[in-house]
Amino acid sequence: MDFPIILFITLVAAAWVISWVAATQLFRKNQPTSFADPNERINPDPIPFLVYGTLRPGGGNYENFFGDVRILDIREVTVPGLKMYALGVGYPYCVADENYTITGTLITVDPDDHLRALEGTDWLEGFRNVGNRNNHYDRKVITFQDGKQTIQAWVYLASEKSQISIQRQNLPVVENGDWLEWEITAELTR
Repeated sequence: MDFPIILFITLVAAAWVISWVAATQLFRKNQPTSFADPNERINPDPIPFLVYGTLRPGGGNYENFFGDVRILDIREVTVPGLKMYALGVGYPYCVADENYTITGTLITVDPDDHLRALEGTDWLEGFRNVGNRNNHYDRKVITFQDGKQTIQAWVYLASEKSQISIQRQNLPVVENGDWLEWEITAELTR
């Protein structure tokens, strides 16, 4: 073989390897959000809460349910794969939908307070247990990317029964995915 052909083959192979590496890195960055039932968790350690409505700081239920627990970390996050609906009585529902993104708050509580916080939020969200047809919300483990970090957190999603109600009532979508911002705007237009 002469030198130009070897050089050409080497350049093509190098370009392919670079493209493959770039594509796998892009895939890792854009991994879809996933959901699992609580009993499917492998890691028994407490995980943060992803809250997106009245449980966020500034929301009507934050102080009631997180005011007396030790907060280790609290930060705003953008979460792909969730679609938010506004219920007219002052709180939102979220459902899985890869075409939408929401803004929420990730709250990590002290492990000694985790069970108490979990029981309180289960009560507020009307979550009885996995698969209960009377759940208002289903508690799920959500896995999503926040920058380069993979996050697992508890999230409450509209139960099957609540999703039927969303469709029947034709509830409005919170297009910007930020409940607190949407609620302020809604108050101003009333």
